[in-house]
Amino acid sequence: MRKEMLVLGYNTSSRNQWIFPNESNHTLSLMKPNKWMDTVISSYNDNEKNNTKLKRITPHGMRHTFVTIAIESKKLTLKQIQEQVGDSDISVIMNIYAHVTKKASKETIDSFTSYVGF
Repeated sequence: MRKEMLVLGYNTSSRNQWIFPNESNHTLSLMKPNKWMDTVISSYNDNEKNNTKLKRITPHGMRHTFVTIAIESKKLTLKQIQEQVGDSDISVIMNIYAHVTKKASKETIDSFTSYVGF
């Protein structure tokens, strides 16, 4: 994989290499990922074989969904999630993303009632 990246012009040894660069290895326009998402959704929804339609979600919405599911799965620590999404402070994960979902709320109630013997 590294060899293929070098052929394409990516400097895999540099800390200054963007994951999704523009042609000049600078940041993409903020709207570019949204345009990619719109293209994928339109292409999928225009296919007559697909009975269900994809709903539009922003890249930030995908991030929020990932973090929420990762927290709910209890397979990753908050620190691991923080590092995965690139937040500089774990309080961002705690304050914004660690809201209690319906599933987590039910698990809390079930755990408590089991503990107290209901």
